[in-house]
Amino acid sequence: MMTVQSDSSARWIVETDGASLGNPGPAGIGVVIRDAKTHRIVRQCSGYIGKTTNNVAEYKAFLHALEEVLQHGWFPVIFIADSELLVRQITGQYRVRKPHLKRLYRLAREMLEQIPVWAIRSVPRSENRAADHLARTSARKQIPLRCKNRPSNVISESDPRA
Repeated sequence: MMTVQSDSSARWIVETDGASLGNPGPAGIGVVIRDAKTHRIVRQCSGYIGKTTNNVAEYKAFLHALEEVLQHGWFPVIFIADSELLVRQITGQYRVRKPHLKRLYRLAREMLEQIPVWAIRSVPRSENRAADHLARTSARKQIPLRCKNRPSNVISESDPRA
């Protein structure tokens, strides 16, 4: 497994978030894929994942992000998440103790092995607003999972440059 040395090495930025309204409660995921040079959104995915905990929702969002990256060949990539637990478990700083998270963790690590160059970074929620909004809206409105491409010349309202 190889990782990028810095954010500037990444060609793609993938923001992920999972939200559970109740913990456990209705949960949703949000994934936003951006071009690293322009910060324009090229694809976004969101959806309701049923009733679960916030940690499971975070992992499911990350797993969906991995599927998107692998399907489209979006690497080198940096994953951005506001879940410090997820990021530290993926990087090996924290052990995964909960059995239900171990299965999700192993799946994520298997998928990461297929990506030649990647990194992951934890950020405050305020720096992950687009994915957070998608996850919370999906949980609240129980919106089925969907992905959509964004035209490369359109800047999203959630883009800091908009």
